[in-house]
Amino acid sequence: MNTNEFLEISSSIVPKRTAITFDDNQISFQELQV
Repeated sequence: MNTNEFLEISSSIVPKRTAITFDDNQISFQELQV
């Protein structure tokens, strides 16, 4: 499984879950798929 496949699966299961947090910015899996 590559990174893109992992992100696609994660975003379909838990789209609102925070994927990345840095400098008080939180990016969800759904936002990463843009």
